[in-house]
Amino acid sequence: MKNRHKILLGIIALLIVWIIIWNILPVGNGGWNEKQIQKINSAQSQDNFCFAVMGDNKNGFSTFHRIIRNISIKRPLFAIDVGDLVYDGDKEKYRIFYNEIKKLEVPLLVAIGNHDIRELGRANYFDIFGNFYYSFSYGNSLFVVLDDANEEYIDKQQMEFLENELKEDYKHK
Repeated sequence: MKNRHKILLGIIALLIVWIIIWNILPVGNGGWNEKQIQKINSAQSQDNFCFAVMGDNKNGFSTFHRIIRNISIKRPLFAIDVGDLVYDGDKEKYRIFYNEIKKLEVPLLVAIGNHDIRELGRANYFDIFGNFYYSFSYGNSLFVVLDDANEEYIDKQQMEFLENELKEDYKHK
């Protein structure tokens, strides 16, 4: 009987160690958005192009999976997910989301939403995707992604960033 208990305790200890390690392991390689922008910039510049926009996919894994599959088939230049990537900012939920999007062959940029910042989600988002607001251009178009996850306001630093970006000369902003 004592050997059985030792084996059982050993298995429990291994499971606890595995759970702890799983929770501290990073999700992805970090800097996701910047890498996606580099992919977009590596495409031959065109004045006419299409892109996909989606968001609020936190509760619909099967629907989100179909959207990702359709984007892969339609092959727009890129896609943007405008927030609420996950139900809450729990690392495991980000891991599930990341494992779904890493299969996508089309560059996918993300913005942070109010659900994404719950449960230490702001830190998890940053570790995976990078900056909370950013911009990029393609051809004669400028895209600006801001962080309004607090649902109250765009802070002064972002507003200055936006104003400076909008001064740039692009046909489409």
